[in-house]
Amino acid sequence: MSRRSTTTAASAWKTNNDDLTDTCIYSKCPFFIFKQGKAMDNKLNKMRVKILPATLIAALILVFTAAAPAAYAASNFYITNMNVDVIVNEDDTYNVTESLNVTFTQPSHGIYRKIPYQVNLDRDGQTSKFRADIDGFKMLSSQKYKDMSDDTYFNIRFGDENKYENTKTAYKYSYVYDMKGDHLKNGDEFYYNFVGDEWEAQSIDAVTYKVHFPKKIDPDNVGVKAGSVSQNFSIDDSGKVISGMTTDNVLNGLTMRAVLPQGYYSKEAGSNSILYYIILAVLFVLTIGGMIMWSRHGRDKKMIRTVEIAPPDGLPSEVIGYLYDETSKGEHVISILLELANEGYVKIVETKKKSYRIECLKHYDGDNRYAKMFMDGLFKNYTRENVTKGQLKNKFYKTVEKIEKAIDEEYNEKLYDNNAEQISAVLMVIGFVSFGLLYLGTRLLNGYSIFGDGIAVSIAFFLVATLCTGGGFSTLFSFVNKKKVSRIFGGTGVILLGMGCGYLYQGFPMENNPFFVAGFVLSAVIFLLAKICQKKTDWYVDTLGKITGYKDFLKKTEKDRIEKLVQEDPEYFYRNLAYAYVLDVTNAYVRQFDGIVSEPPSWYESNTRFGSGNMFSAYAMNSMMHDMMGGLNSSMTSSPSSSSGGGSFSSGGGAGGGGGGSW
Repeated sequence: MSRRSTTTAASAWKTNNDDLTDTCIYSKCPFFIFKQGKAMDNKLNKMRVKILPATLIAALILVFTAAAPAAYAASNFYITNMNVDVIVNEDDTYNVTESLNVTFTQPSHGIYRKIPYQVNLDRDGQTSKFRADIDGFKMLSSQKYKDMSDDTYFNIRFGDENKYENTKTAYKYSYVYDMKGDHLKNGDEFYYNFVGDEWEAQSIDAVTYKVHFPKKIDPDNVGVKAGSVSQNFSIDDSGKVISGMTTDNVLNGLTMRAVLPQGYYSKEAGSNSILYYIILAVLFVLTIGGMIMWSRHGRDKKMIRTVEIAPPDGLPSEVIGYLYDETSKGEHVISILLELANEGYVKIVETKKKSYRIECLKHYDGDNRYAKMFMDGLFKNYTRENVTKGQLKNKFYKTVEKIEKAIDEEYNEKLYDNNAEQISAVLMVIGFVSFGLLYLGTRLLNGYSIFGDGIAVSIAFFLVATLCTGGGFSTLFSFVNKKKVSRIFGGTGVILLGMGCGYLYQGFPMENNPFFVAGFVLSAVIFLLAKICQKKTDWYVDTLGKITGYKDFLKKTEKDRIEKLVQEDPEYFYRNLAYAYVLDVTNAYVRQFDGIVSEPPSWYESNTRFGSGNMFSAYAMNSMMHDMMGGLNSSMTSSPSSSSGGGSFSSGGGAGGGGGGSW
């Protein structure tokens, strides 16, 4: 018989009774792999091949030499009889005793027994995936043994490395197999593979089995299969002991399933989740504590929108934009150009469609330091009288960044309460720790060690899972403050990456587990509390109320009120244009003044847009603003692409380098 593949093959299962017709699968069943003996001589070394080139001959020899031991591995022992005795306990654990009569066909030190911890069940339309536990191993025969178990397999090696076993050797041992509770909904079950389908023996001539149940069972709800072939069995007079023997097809596994009434076992699935209860209790306390801290120190003062017809507190447009968005942007700084133009410092000339020249009319003598920085950068400290859009490209961005930094330095400390920020930081740390505990606790409850055999890989998955899941929720919930949809999509993507790494770390329950879901939600809530705990200062809340009211006024106001404002101040429309731009309501603002403002701005010159008999209108003004501010913003904020280090050079020269080869 050729050596069997060690790849697990899922076996179809049906009970002995015709009523139980649903397919069941038990994958990764217990199996043996024997300890390899001497490699047989490679006959290919003696072949004389005169036709093929020497290199091809060498390649073929290497391939067959490597393959020969593997092909021979299944041919140095067979099992004349395997006896399995199982005592089923009321807590759904099984006391298993196995006896093996092994015949070796070549010298061997012994065999080893491997049983996978992970179990996959598919039956009656229900699937279960969990990690069983195996402990209490006892050697009942005289052989030496060594525990070689890892995170994937319970693995015991029998024999002595200093001597070979007898040709015929008997092994007997016992262990406790723990199903970790009942995994069948609306019922209990016994579902066990006596043999497994990953043997490397030449054959198993016969298997006998006996299963002792703690209570009487219905034989009509019992089925036994060798591979996909149903087997006969018998039940004793007590109705508690099932036994049988088979000689066919056992290398494909021998499985028994008994459907039992609900409550047959005293232990339900999940009753081994004490660690979950502890973790949930800790997370619940932390969440409640976080809510109390937020309520006392992180809750914002209620914002009241006030009606404003002028910029709040006389703040310039670039600062209004910063306060509204809570960050400094290039368009905030570019709005200074509209302020300077309206105040008579600069003139904007459209030389041709979407091409502009900015002319200096006078030196800046106002008290806005950001406007002064803007003028100094625009005209290079007045060493030039005008500048074109092309001259600003990839150069003026330095001035923009300088002004952004200055605004942030002046106003950043005025936005949020320092005490609340510290509490927010503490909650963030707690959130990361909570996700770490949840993934770690779930892995342990799945039956794995903390980091397993591949320590470096497991640590990497654990760290990425914890940091990405927590960081993703931090980004997602920042939408509450930033109001940016990109935060939602970006945060969700990072969360999914973290959850994927958590799954690879075995930090997700193998079966649906409400405790894990509850812990996941509580950990996420902690991050939400951390975000909303960023308490705004009273000054900032009051100012935001004014800015929001001012924005509402710019977007929509009664026409008679607008007419009155323009009568009182003919420059009202252009005076507020920079603010409409930074608050992103330019279109709505301009439309409101259609028919009321009939003259183009004095600071804008264009022969193609407003001259040569072209009538001024809100549509024309809106189009001008879109083209002008879009084009200038693009040039003023653009920066040169970073070049590769060292510039252009030949890859063949330079000091050092070299290479390597064979000799």
